[in-house]
Amino acid sequence: MNKSYKYILLTILAILTFCIIISFLNGADPRVTALLLLMTLVFLGLLLPKEYIIITAIFLIPLAPHTKLFSENLPAMTIELPFAAVYGIMFLYPAMKRAGQLKGLWLLVGCWGIFSILVVLSWRHAGSKNANELFAVNHFAFLGALLVMAAAVYTNDFDFKKVCRAFYTVAFVVALIGLFQYLFFPHFINDLYINAYMKSGMDSGYYGRIYDRALSTFGNPHTLGLFLGIILMFATGSNFWGFTNRWTKYAWIVTLLSVIILTRSRTTFICLVLGYLFLICFRRYELKKIIYTLGTLAAIFGIINHYLRDNWIDKLLNYDMSLHARFVRWDMALDRFMSSPVFGVGPNPNIRIGNDMSSVPIDNIYFTVLASYGLLGTAALALTLFIIFYQLIKLANFDFRSKNIALGLGCSLLMLLIGNLSGDFLFHPKVMGPYMLLLGCFMVAGQIKTGGPTKILIVGNAKSIHIQRWGTSLAQKGLSVHVLSPEAHVVEGCSVHVIKGASLSVLSPAGMLSFVSRLLQVEKKIKVVDPDLVHIHGAFSFGWFAASCKGSPVITSTWGSDIYRYAGASRLKYKVVKSILKRSDVVTVHNRQMADYVEEKFGVSKCFVLPWGIEDRVFRLEDHKGAANIREALQVPEANKIVLSPRGMTPLYNIEVIIEAIPLVLRSDKHVTFCFVRGAGSAAYEARMMQRALKLKVNDHIRWIKKFQTSEQMADLYRASNIFISIPETDSSALTIAEGLACGSIPVLKKLITYRCFYETGAVIYTVSDLTPANLAAVVNEALKKDAREIRAINAAAAASLGTWRNAVSRMVELYESIHAGRQVKGVRQVE
Repeated sequence: MNKSYKYILLTILAILTFCIIISFLNGADPRVTALLLLMTLVFLGLLLPKEYIIITAIFLIPLAPHTKLFSENLPAMTIELPFAAVYGIMFLYPAMKRAGQLKGLWLLVGCWGIFSILVVLSWRHAGSKNANELFAVNHFAFLGALLVMAAAVYTNDFDFKKVCRAFYTVAFVVALIGLFQYLFFPHFINDLYINAYMKSGMDSGYYGRIYDRALSTFGNPHTLGLFLGIILMFATGSNFWGFTNRWTKYAWIVTLLSVIILTRSRTTFICLVLGYLFLICFRRYELKKIIYTLGTLAAIFGIINHYLRDNWIDKLLNYDMSLHARFVRWDMALDRFMSSPVFGVGPNPNIRIGNDMSSVPIDNIYFTVLASYGLLGTAALALTLFIIFYQLIKLANFDFRSKNIALGLGCSLLMLLIGNLSGDFLFHPKVMGPYMLLLGCFMVAGQIKTGGPTKILIVGNAKSIHIQRWGTSLAQKGLSVHVLSPEAHVVEGCSVHVIKGASLSVLSPAGMLSFVSRLLQVEKKIKVVDPDLVHIHGAFSFGWFAASCKGSPVITSTWGSDIYRYAGASRLKYKVVKSILKRSDVVTVHNRQMADYVEEKFGVSKCFVLPWGIEDRVFRLEDHKGAANIREALQVPEANKIVLSPRGMTPLYNIEVIIEAIPLVLRSDKHVTFCFVRGAGSAAYEARMMQRALKLKVNDHIRWIKKFQTSEQMADLYRASNIFISIPETDSSALTIAEGLACGSIPVLKKLITYRCFYETGAVIYTVSDLTPANLAAVVNEALKKDAREIRAINAAAAASLGTWRNAVSRMVELYESIHAGRQVKGVRQVE
């Protein structure tokens, strides 16, 4: 839209607004004011982007006051009805242009159109001349118009999150108005939202029934409670998608629940509880979470009830005549249906009881449709509901977020269907209108194809060689990779986000402050990155922060030391590891032995066996540039054999046992040099080991490699070494061992069940069963006596059967796509 066109529209809009104000203040003909208002809406729709019209409708529907401006015969009419009608007509053409991409949405529009036709037919069939009875047509046309508005915003940059936030905001505003009304009895709110329902002679009685109940902008406690319940259920089902702050979310939940309780609507309470039970069934929540949630709801309920004007728990539970009255109406509705079973008796949902009583609603949408529109209307209603559920199931398979949003909308619709057993909420503009608009926007967003996951958040120490390899390899696959790390380090092709603060014991005040600080930092970083998937490497305490802020699918890759050693250090650490694994959607492990251990020890069966493999273009038997000069670089005599310790400088890898074994090895062969790689280990621990070597007087036979080694440099070290030692307390199917084998070196390993996969390859491997310096030295001496040239080819060929790094990365991307698409990964599956 060019600027001159925009200025012209703004000028016309300002003139129309001025005319509306003048006509209203001077008491002009209401029809003139209504015409000016509709013209204003038209020009506003031409001026604003279509998605802002949607947001305007989201606010207007629940907040629109009742007015007698348009017709004295339609006192309950609200201004959102002509609003939707005007924009439905305006957006009909652009919406129809996208009909090919939005077939499901237009199918629903057609259903409401069929309903409108059936209402007209039943009205004509009943021979009624009262146009007020035909007013129900507006409700169906209203719902169809909202869907047309949603269809008109179909663009590739449509942001459904904005729509969700608008719904959360308007629900909060409605709840605040309800609280204000309940506490302070403001007459202007009652005049706008309640008095339109009144008829002469019923004011005192109506106020007598509702004076201690929240009504807000709905003028009815049941419709208010059900509207807030639907939005709350949708937010819960979608994992509160769209919220950016934890405390804002908590305040929003408490406010909505408080107002729902103040409505004292048994219908809402029953619908909310049953909807939550549906959610539990579909989500398969843990029993502990269910108990915590229900306990919290009970506490809020009890606190609010304590401060009410009168304790009404007994009133809530006691049987009264309302249910009996409903049974009478339903029986009479069946009699009406039998008088005209095909088309019904006309679109008047009310029936008359007695000779001197006003007509009352049937209070059951299913009996209302059956009596008013006959079997044809009932079949149309069933078809409409079936199509809605079918579209939700179809959209749930799009991706992970769509699955959650569809679940929220599905449970909300189930709440509505249950509530309609004692009310006519399904066609209520202020209840069904917001739901249909939210559904339509979701159906539009579901057709915007975004492919697989594009943004991955890796959680782990950026200094780790594993994090570096995964980050770089995934980035090379075209993914946007972010790394959340407790330490700063460059990862090629990735954005690194550092979490400040030391990892201290939570039992101390400083540790508690550090814990809270790091948790809030992680939560903020995750919201800023907004990843499609969160991939935690290592189920350690740092990973727990990311798992606790779950808003995206979470994958956890166990490293071995986390589940074997870290979890066994204390009961608290075991709980941390278990919590991470339980919160994860999928847990990847290196072999079936680890999968069995995770299931047995932590009760987690959602394991996916994915061996990482080696980078065969780097780790191979043939020498390349740099390998021939490795001895010169390390100043190792040509006659000396090299024993490599490739694991990091941490107590986990029993480096001290290797140091203690060096004098024993040198007794048999003095022409041996030991090389220790610090890697991502501790410099302080390395210093202690250096002091120990000095005391043992073996430092001349040791080379300390303190700089971080690239994959190419590690390959040179493996090829230059005769043997390498890996004797950790616990381990997974270590990538280090596979890389060493691929370069032809001979491994000396501690006997671990997770190393079984290496023995099965047929490689030449030496094992230390009882780990002591003497036993280790004996095994090392035996291995050094072997002819390395004969064994190198055997071990390199054996390593080829362990898979390649390229294959592992491709399979990981496939796993990402599977989880992102909402396809559940069940059981243990071998990735070949």
